[in-house]
Amino acid sequence: KDFSTTLEMTMRAKRYQNFTALPYFYAPHHPPLNPLNLLNPPNLFARNQGTTRPVGFPRTLNPEPRTITRIYYVKEHPTMPTPKIRNLEGIVLRASKGGEGGRSLSLFTREMGLIHLTLPRAVMNRCGTGILLSFACVRLSAAIYPEYGVISQYEGRLLFDMMKLSYEDMTCWYYVIELVLALYPVGQKEDEAYDILMAAARAAEERNPRVIAFIASIKLLAAAGYDPTEAIEDPTALSEGARDLLCRFRGYRWGSPFEGSISRALFTECARYLDHFLSTVCDTEMKTAGAFLGNAD
Repeated sequence: KDFSTTLEMTMRAKRYQNFTALPYFYAPHHPPLNPLNLLNPPNLFARNQGTTRPVGFPRTLNPEPRTITRIYYVKEHPTMPTPKIRNLEGIVLRASKGGEGGRSLSLFTREMGLIHLTLPRAVMNRCGTGILLSFACVRLSAAIYPEYGVISQYEGRLLFDMMKLSYEDMTCWYYVIELVLALYPVGQKEDEAYDILMAAARAAEERNPRVIAFIASIKLLAAAGYDPTEAIEDPTALSEGARDLLCRFRGYRWGSPFEGSISRALFTECARYLDHFLSTVCDTEMKTAGAFLGNAD
């Protein structure tokens, strides 16, 4: 353990009310020696004139002034790093219960990519809890430390309300959230992935939310370096129609109408292939695997 020693020299002095005692207090004092030692000089213990101990009432005599040496041992704590105050804009992926009544948020931001921040209860009570749902777009200020971050204020709005979806469609969007948390590193800026999440959340308000979630999953995999349309090892794993549908999902442009129709059988085939692709090529076991299959099985 590292300790620092602080040496403090203090003089404890009082006002002297008995002035006859001053010559004694300021007289030189000899070290205590054995008076029976014959080798000592005869005048060794002789005191100077006027330095005899005064006689008086004990309460009128002040103690001899002395120098007190005090040694303090202070444990050195590691220096607290200075946080960086950042203004961020991001999409809420997941909100879980945090310590002391707060929340732990997982967000995907344009500036820092995937990050995990702590939301204190006091800030949550001041700013509200209505935008802490998944796929809410928030603007926030946070103190970023090397290992964690703390939100100081925030505001935002819902891109679309997942609570209005059916259970099957909601599970598909949890599939997207789990995919982002599994494949994207924390703190790495990913503009393409952020644009995909933002565009998909906006499109889910007007179009089929299950199909939009599947398209977002394909595009997010490609942005992370795992393009399912280019890594088909076994051509027989997908039929020609399913392979064509998968490529159309990969090249879909947000905001434009989808070319052609989507067969339920081909969509189910693509969904099975996506689960297989994640477990074999990406080495990721999804807890929400089979979300896009629905009642196909």
